[in-house]
Amino acid sequence: MAAFAPGSYTVQREREIPIVSREKLMNNTGSRLKLLAVGALLATPLVVGCSARASYGYRVYDPGYRDYHVYDRNEEIYYNRWVVETHHPRHDFRRLREEDRREYWKWRHEHH
Repeated sequence: MAAFAPGSYTVQREREIPIVSREKLMNNTGSRLKLLAVGALLATPLVVGCSARASYGYRVYDPGYRDYHVYDRNEEIYYNRWVVETHHPRHDFRRLREEDRREYWKWRHEHH
C-alpha cells in the first residue's frame, strides 16, 4: 500500500445549507396564501354556475297516478309538445287549471 504524502490529497469543504430568514419565510407563506385566494376567486363562478343550472325545476304531484314528477327543462319540452298536439293555449305549467294538469300527466304517461 502506498502511503499518502502530506499535501497529496485535497480536503473538500462541507457544503453550506442556506438558512432561510423568518422574514423571507413569512413572505413566501403570504405569497402562497394570496395565490390560493386568487385561485379560489377564479373557481367560484364555475361552482356557482354549475349549481345554479342544476337547481332549475320543482316537484309536481300527479294525483291520477299518485306519483311525483320533476318539472324541469326536459319536462318543459314535453309540455310544449303537448300544447301543440292538443291545441291548448300556452301557459306557465304552475298556472294551469287542475283538469288541464291531469290531462297533461295522462298524456305524458301514455306517450313516454
